[in-house]
Amino acid sequence: MYRYKRLFVGLDLTEKDASQIAYSSLISRMARSEEIVFCHVRKELDLPLELKHDFPELYGEPLEDLQIRLKNEVDEIFAGDDRTKIRCEVLEGSILHEMLRFIKDLDVDLTIVGQQSETDTTSKIAEKLTRKAPCSVLILPVHTRAKISKILVPVEFSGTCAQALETAAAFGLAAGLQEITCAHIYKLPQGYYKTGKTKEQFQEIMEKNARKAFAEFIKDIDLRGLTVNPVFRLHNNTVQGVRETIAEQGADLAVLGAHGRTAGASMLLGSVTEGLIRKAHVPILAVKQKGTGMNILETIMKM
Repeated sequence: MYRYKRLFVGLDLTEKDASQIAYSSLISRMARSEEIVFCHVRKELDLPLELKHDFPELYGEPLEDLQIRLKNEVDEIFAGDDRTKIRCEVLEGSILHEMLRFIKDLDVDLTIVGQQSETDTTSKIAEKLTRKAPCSVLILPVHTRAKISKILVPVEFSGTCAQALETAAAFGLAAGLQEITCAHIYKLPQGYYKTGKTKEQFQEIMEKNARKAFAEFIKDIDLRGLTVNPVFRLHNNTVQGVRETIAEQGADLAVLGAHGRTAGASMLLGSVTEGLIRKAHVPILAVKQKGTGMNILETIMKM
């Protein structure tokens, strides 16, 4: 797995950082990454300059001290590939803006960001980064273990799902897995009863069509020699259906396609991807074609 040569890891200098550093170590070994940039952004206080000069204690630790803390934290936990170059940066400003600027300038292949809860600020940052970053984003819930033993890919037979499945296969191969699980969540049409069929009969029809569509979808995908276990599930709520399937299958990584083949669409997330990020209970890898939406991002950065 060589596509993730340069990684960006956003840290907040709390106990939550351990999971992100450990997981970046895992990715470093799997991808033989060339460089990982660990970055902490201190939010800039909106205060007059004279107050900054007269009351420096309002700003907390000096940036130099934060830099030392960050480096010590990374040195203590990181155990990646010996060839991976490590870089630690402390910035000041808007957290999202500074992260995006750094990701763009460094030509990052994969961004790793933590998330504490659905309503936490980190959840909003994770969602916005996934929407705006010109690369794939890995969202790690707090206390995530750095392991990949079972990968699940939600599919609805689109091009973005194909890209996600190919990426999942690369991860699976690098992690030494033999199989990947694909989950297709489907609903019954509202007026199915007008056909004269029972719920069970129409469910059988829907699943039969889904299996046929899946066979067509998967035939041209490079699975790197791995086998695929397809799971078909009837559920009125697609996000909840995926979450339940992840739990039932015991998956510890979900790989999804983030919508966006065109510049405009790149700034939008699919409803399933967005919903899973907001309520992530396992790591979520949102796969994006590198460089997607770069022109729009450059415009945003100039505002």
